[in-house]
Amino acid sequence: MTTTFTSPLTGQTYEVVPTDKNGWFRYDILKDGRRVQFALTEDRIGEQVAWYENPGPDLGSRYD
Repeated sequence: MTTTFTSPLTGQTYEVVPTDKNGWFRYDILKDGRRVQFALTEDRIGEQVAWYENPGPDLGSRYD
């Protein structure tokens, strides 16, 4: 069941797809149909989206 998540930081909307990969369950986070991030639990989806949008001082950009 695909759901959506709207970032409180940017207002961007992401698709969230529960996925079972070889017995490992996770939530794939997609933007424009492309997987950009994942979360291992539903309650961490917001945290993973925030990290994708603003990776922090340890990286120069999300493309590093």
